[in-house]
Amino acid sequence: AVSDAAPQVYGRTRLQRAPGTFHGEYTKGSRPQVYGRTKLQRAPGAFYGEHTKGSQTRGDQIKLNKRISASTQVRDVLNVVRESHQHFGPREASLACHRLAKLLEANGHMVYTSDEDMATFQLAIESAVRPAGERNAQDTSMTLWALAKLARRGVDVDLAAVLAASEAVPHVASVMEPQAVSNTLWAIAKLAQQGLYVGSETVRAVGKEAARVAGKLNHPQGLTNMLWAFAHLKEMGFDIDVAEVRAVSDVAPRVASRLISKAVANTLWAIAKLAENGVYVDLAGVRVVIREVPRVAGKMNSQDLSNTLWAIA
Repeated sequence: AVSDAAPQVYGRTRLQRAPGTFHGEYTKGSRPQVYGRTKLQRAPGAFYGEHTKGSQTRGDQIKLNKRISASTQVRDVLNVVRESHQHFGPREASLACHRLAKLLEANGHMVYTSDEDMATFQLAIESAVRPAGERNAQDTSMTLWALAKLARRGVDVDLAAVLAASEAVPHVASVMEPQAVSNTLWAIAKLAQQGLYVGSETVRAVGKEAARVAGKLNHPQGLTNMLWAFAHLKEMGFDIDVAEVRAVSDVAPRVASRLISKAVANTLWAIAKLAENGVYVDLAGVRVVIREVPRVAGKMNSQDLSNTLWAIA
């Protein structure tokens, strides 16, 4: 498969792994501080997803949520961030990043490159990666997904932000809904593709939950995203549990008939790439996806067709 081209980076240099470390790890004492701020600690007895510092009233936050959600242009969200980022709670911050990512994706290319715009993107990211103790499962998943999409569209997302955003994952993954697990696993793999690696503990935590939620997946894209992520992470040197991959691939007979053309191609590519790296799924899952190829072949672009033929071969 041909990965997306490396995004253009504006302003800051990404942090590099220390010599001798491998994908997903950093050396003792080398963990980066997030934008020079002191990490807020959870109050005794507080748990992940619980506020421990002052914030606006619930009514004010609801208004911010509605304003962000109703925004149909990137410029609208940037304006909200500029005006109100200091009042964002975890939900508003993750929602703002998520909305920016969705709108940028719909736009297709990065056009907001003025110094003010790029500084505002950073304000949104900084707000979203505030201390992990304030983010619940949904906020965490939304933030990682948004960071992956923003980085792909040319926004500067550095390693410090990714590590801060992923810090809560081992603590909240067990209560993630199926779609959140799928999106989180996809985001981790997509970020790793761009040289932004989370820790091995984070990958293990999400992989374990993928097996838990696989049987509850209702959207066929979730199957594709998980297998695609497993394949890429295995290729990059992460330890992937065969049982977890098989638990996900067992969903194929139930959802394969609803896979779109690109999903069929990506699912077959992922299964073949996993097998190439010694991780095999059940043959029944392979056959049921291959049977969908004639249905969608006419809608495949050249890359999807190439991936499909490579996988079958």
